[in-house]
Amino acid sequence: MKQLYLLLACGLFFSTLSYGQVPRTIMIEEFTNASCPPCASQNPAFNRLIFDNYDKIVALKYQWDFPGFDPMNEQNPTEPDARIRYYRESGVPVAAINGLVPSGTYGGGNWSGYDGGPYGFNQAVIDFEADKTTPIKMDLSHELSEALDSVFINLTIENVTTDDFTLGDGRLHVVIYEEEIIFSTSPGSNGERDFYDVMRKMLPNVNGFDLPTIKAGETFELNYAAPLPTYFYNYGEAGILSFVQDDNTKEVWQSARSQPKLLEGYGDAELAAISDVLPTICAATVVPFAEVRNAGDTDITEFVLEYTLDGATPLVENWTGTLAPGQKVKIEFEEISVATESHTVLFDIVSVNGKADYNPSNVSRTGASLAGVPDMAIGDRIDMDVDDKEVGDYPDFASIIPPVPAGQEGFGTFTIVGPSHPIAGGNKMGAYAESDNSIFINFYEWNPNLATNRDEGTLTFHKVDLTDATDSHIIFDRAGARRPTLSRDILQILVSTDCGATWKEIEEYRGRDLATVPNTNTFFVPDDNDWITDELDISEFDGESDVIVQFKAISDRGNNNFLDNIMIGSKLSTGTQKINLLTGKVDVFPNPTADVANIQFE
Repeated sequence: MKQLYLLLACGLFFSTLSYGQVPRTIMIEEFTNASCPPCASQNPAFNRLIFDNYDKIVALKYQWDFPGFDPMNEQNPTEPDARIRYYRESGVPVAAINGLVPSGTYGGGNWSGYDGGPYGFNQAVIDFEADKTTPIKMDLSHELSEALDSVFINLTIENVTTDDFTLGDGRLHVVIYEEEIIFSTSPGSNGERDFYDVMRKMLPNVNGFDLPTIKAGETFELNYAAPLPTYFYNYGEAGILSFVQDDNTKEVWQSARSQPKLLEGYGDAELAAISDVLPTICAATVVPFAEVRNAGDTDITEFVLEYTLDGATPLVENWTGTLAPGQKVKIEFEEISVATESHTVLFDIVSVNGKADYNPSNVSRTGASLAGVPDMAIGDRIDMDVDDKEVGDYPDFASIIPPVPAGQEGFGTFTIVGPSHPIAGGNKMGAYAESDNSIFINFYEWNPNLATNRDEGTLTFHKVDLTDATDSHIIFDRAGARRPTLSRDILQILVSTDCGATWKEIEEYRGRDLATVPNTNTFFVPDDNDWITDELDISEFDGESDVIVQFKAISDRGNNNFLDNIMIGSKLSTGTQKINLLTGKVDVFPNPTADVANIQFE
């Protein structure tokens, strides 16, 4: 923790709050976002300025929800939003220094574009603020519980002057922050991977604590215990900071930091891989496994791994041995059948070296829905009808590998949606609003950079026997939108005759090809006139007995798509499809007419 030195003051004090006796540690609050291009361009230099003056500055970064996806905001969206509104700002990146959003040439800076932009901060601004003094001195420390689930905070504020310290509306803010969060790939769309001093939780809430008058020479003490947020990426980066602010003026009078603690004896075991892919889509069985890697810098001598199949009571594997940093070990469980039913597997590392894992972000993974394609063909034709299926489920006539597990951000791709689904508002979701249900592709919320399972999702139909088929087609209804950011979501239609060893691409819809309506930033849900019907010729597979059709979705986090009435087989039997078989064979005359019309068939 930064040391604060007592300064001797001389002369007469006309106002205690104007002539302080200790240096004021600079408080910088920045609002930023992982999908904000200006943030990516301004943050590197701004971070460097903070690092170069770390002994003078307490920095706090609020990950806001605008302009795009930010996983750190998703974990705590309300508090960053409340703080940016507190400063009456509406865009990012923007920063306040000691409660002030600077403008013009304040302190030697240069805000020629917009107020508070990180681009305008420089060393002169830091030196200008570092010369200010304050009547109060803060000492802050913290400890983490052994289970890494709680933090214990000790804070002392001392009034070092001979006059009472009173603010118009004094607030004491105490914040749990994560000093460093490094992603392997950018979690948003702006390319940033490194994030520092990230606000995780304000205590007890965004309003902080009431700060009473501190009499001359006396101290105010706060001893506080709080749970650590479960969404931390690394508890070894958990620190505490605090600042005193006058809500009437927004001025910050003092700040302090208690940096992260060295977690001795704790390990970091990572679920590096799990059984989320079948060796072949026609596989009858699979052996569930988890590959555990030592992602820390100390040997792992034991860990406890839980394996849950389809939500049943977990099986527990107590592993012992020596796993050096970087080494892996593969744990296998009992073989399961996937030929006629699907399974979901969950793996959890519950302890490492007899303690909690200090990196909770990599200890739990849910496997995809493990489902193979039955060996026997379903028939000579597939007419997909999901109106009799349960809303929220996956269709049972296909094997689904979802890109995002249930309960995680972006879940829902290839699930069935209908009037009772939360996105439907009671409306029919089937094609042209002529039926209740359809199949949902959640491109809008599915962030490929954070997808736990994979970057793609697949819907693989059971085998169809086209031995006696003629003029085979894939015919289906679809509706979709695209974001104005020109996202390039992809939907591929593939066919295999060798159990997925090889695939032939029949069609690829990319970006604007997927859109059936104008671009929109709004979460897209189709109306009856947003649908179109497509026909894809697969007659080259006429005569084949084991034809497998797959719809593959690849997200660029654009906007949603919906599928309905998928038919695979001879085109002459079109079922409920909107195919006009009389095109070119009917003539209506005169056209237009005010009375009598004649219809002539070819």
